[in-house]
Amino acid sequence: MRCPYCSELKGRMLLHRHLLDSHADEVELDGAVYRLDCPRCSETVEVDVSQAPGVSEEEARGYADDVTVMAFDVLLDHMEDSHQ
Repeated sequence: MRCPYCSELKGRMLLHRHLLDSHADEVELDGAVYRLDCPRCSETVEVDVSQAPGVSEEEARGYADDVTVMAFDVLLDHMEDSHQ
């Protein structure tokens, strides 16, 4: 799978690490919402950690890398569904 931000080509699981290491600045944090704009269209994808049962926004910050990977995974799903 090709990185939506650069020419890196990796399997999906390895691409998650690449996205986290190289493109985490693409993720906008708005309270408990991790938001990404699709680089190819006007769609925005987001992960809202406030909906996680029993996890406060403050606790969720301890899982920021994991949630960032989740946001990138939602973006990759969007890319596969809309741009393949």
